[in-house]
Amino acid sequence: MKKLEWLTKEEVKKRFESGRGVGRGLTYQPWIRIQEISSDGTSYRALSHTSGRVVHLLSKLEFLAFSLCDWNESITDIREQYPFDLETSLTVAEEAGIKHPKKGNKFHIFTTDLLLSYDSLENRRTECGVERE
Repeated sequence: MKKLEWLTKEEVKKRFESGRGVGRGLTYQPWIRIQEISSDGTSYRALSHTSGRVVHLLSKLEFLAFSLCDWNESITDIREQYPFDLETSLTVAEEAGIKHPKKGNKFHIFTTDLLLSYDSLENRRTECGVERE
């Protein structure tokens, strides 16, 4: 396995344009795939009941959290390795007075392990024509 690379702003843009880190459900492609990073730990590829696609999970804890969320009826979509916008993370780092990870003109892109889209069961009952209790 190769090590995940640091990216220039242009490379980040190209990666987004190729579909990485965008979309929902079946069309979502994670920013990081498990074969793109070297790891001594355990990683998982699991078929998601919620999204209908294979998800890329980088640790046992991510897998366990995903497993709990995947069968929750209120969760409508799960996106893993979801990237934060580079310009936003640069701004947040500057306002907080901390250094954003950077090597020359290349940046580290922050991701969140799981991004969950949620719809309350009450909304679903109403949409299906079932009255609330």
